[in-house]
Amino acid sequence: DKFSQVIHALPMLSLGNVFSENELLDFNQRIIKTLEKSNINNSQVAYCAEPKLDGLAVSIRYEQGQLVQAATRGDGSTGEDITANIKTIQSIPLALRGKEFPEVLEVRGEVVMPRDGFKRYNQWALEHNEKVFANPRNGAAGSLRQLDSRKTARRPLAFYAYSVGLVEPGHQHQRHSDVLAWLKGLGLPVNHLTEVVCGVIECQKYYQKVGQLRDDLNFDIDGVVYKVDDLNMQEILGFVTKAPRWATAHKFPAEEATTLIENIEVQVGRTGSITPVARLKPVSVGGVTVTNATLHNEDEIRRKDVRTGDTVFVRRAGDVIPEVVKVVASKRPNNSKPFQMPRQCPVCQSELHKIAGEAVLRCPAGLTCDAQLKESIKHFASRKGMD
Repeated sequence: DKFSQVIHALPMLSLGNVFSENELLDFNQRIIKTLEKSNINNSQVAYCAEPKLDGLAVSIRYEQGQLVQAATRGDGSTGEDITANIKTIQSIPLALRGKEFPEVLEVRGEVVMPRDGFKRYNQWALEHNEKVFANPRNGAAGSLRQLDSRKTARRPLAFYAYSVGLVEPGHQHQRHSDVLAWLKGLGLPVNHLTEVVCGVIECQKYYQKVGQLRDDLNFDIDGVVYKVDDLNMQEILGFVTKAPRWATAHKFPAEEATTLIENIEVQVGRTGSITPVARLKPVSVGGVTVTNATLHNEDEIRRKDVRTGDTVFVRRAGDVIPEVVKVVASKRPNNSKPFQMPRQCPVCQSELHKIAGEAVLRCPAGLTCDAQLKESIKHFASRKGMD
């Protein structure tokens, strides 16, 4: 709340995800069918492919070639003004190169903390009794949200441009890859692994190639991004809600780790759904410390036979929500007992029941149940509700 707000001239969109080759095929097929409706028959769509950097998305505004403002993505419409902090990042030019640039240019890209810089900074932080970062992404986000830009200047940050927002007067490029080459010519960093690929097979080859390079890169990535390269096709394909139809992120498989279930508790949701949650011995999964994992519902607990005291594999589904994958049966304690779902709501003591055809156990008390009342108020006031 200490940062002033910036309303983006054009929204900063989020991306849809695909997690498998079949989902990628479906994404490509939807594009081909939509283009066919506009009499564009192209079975081998060209995509501009690039690594999906795991950092913080920002928008940087240049006027008359000079950096005048920078903002975080925020909710896509409104972000935080981080101009002073962005100006400390050495790879971001304060003035554009050359003389051929528009009056207004908004550059979109990702700020990351390189892995070698992350290690150096954490070593320095330990020696000076400062807070260490859990992972490079937190390092980038935390550094850009410093109120004192001198602190940001001491952090090892890098920036890679991946698109543009508002351009006045408009640029004359035909392809997204041309836009990136143009930005590079203006002195802005573009990721060296960006390339144009044609059709799903080439997309898949690119995904595998970048996946093999992943561990050796100096920055964290969690997948690759495909964008239809032809800007006219992008215009035809348009958007759905807050995401473009012409782009998607092909995510890498979620990282897994083993840990101990110290306890299993149940939570009451807004609709009365009873969700079992595993309380875990803290473990790092993909650079994030995980202490809780969802067990989804009673049927899922029985299917996986998850019990208190079990050693389990945990992953972050979609690299976000932690979940228990499976139990290491050989490490199960001799005195372990199957988990029993409660018969009564742990908050209001109402008798729980299942609706026919549903796997979820529910509390029928509605808003007379304090847990459901609290979650309903939170939902009503949320950004997706009444904001």
